[in-house]
Amino acid sequence: IEKLPAPPFRTDTMILISFDPQTKTAAMLSLPRDLWVPIPGHGENRINAAHFYGGPALAKRTVQYNLGVPVHYYALLNFEGFRKIVDILGGITIDVKQPIYDTKYPDGAYGYMTIYIPAGVQEMDGERALQYVRTRHGGADFARMRRQQQALLAIRAKILSLKGWLVPKAPQLWRAMGETMQTDLELKQMLSLVPLVAQIDFEQVKMASI
Repeated sequence: IEKLPAPPFRTDTMILISFDPQTKTAAMLSLPRDLWVPIPGHGENRINAAHFYGGPALAKRTVQYNLGVPVHYYALLNFEGFRKIVDILGGITIDVKQPIYDTKYPDGAYGYMTIYIPAGVQEMDGERALQYVRTRHGGADFARMRRQQQALLAIRAKILSLKGWLVPKAPQLWRAMGETMQTDLELKQMLSLVPLVAQIDFEQVKMASI
């Protein structure tokens, strides 16, 4: 997830997602934006600089070079895109483990605002979900990365709960995201992933952070 100014820019969040169609398993690995790595052709730098130097192609190549895992596709999403996805799906359900109180959440006008999200199961619209994944409450990037992974699983759960609603609405969803998401996946490819995602048991989704 990243706010998309005119390129080039540094990514704020990078998550490597892997699906294994044979074992019906999946994994998510969050990469800290300040992770110091070799960037092919550009020496050593923070991993979020890869997109700054060479866009999605170099970001994919950098992840593959450092982790030894082929990166076949990418999806680049900005804040507005994330908000739209959640709202079009009708919101998501998140179990907030600890209350969040952030007095320095960006207000979108170069200032700050205060947000409070109580502990417990919460029904979140796009704006609330964005606050949940973006806040730096507590100052620890690891907690923030866990919240982002949790939100992705919540989006998955909501998509699966919609069942027959998703396919006829997919073109509308695709158009709505057109200005806020970049990807080298075609709509047909994304739809083909839905049955695979549906077969993966939540307990089999491995989540980790570097």
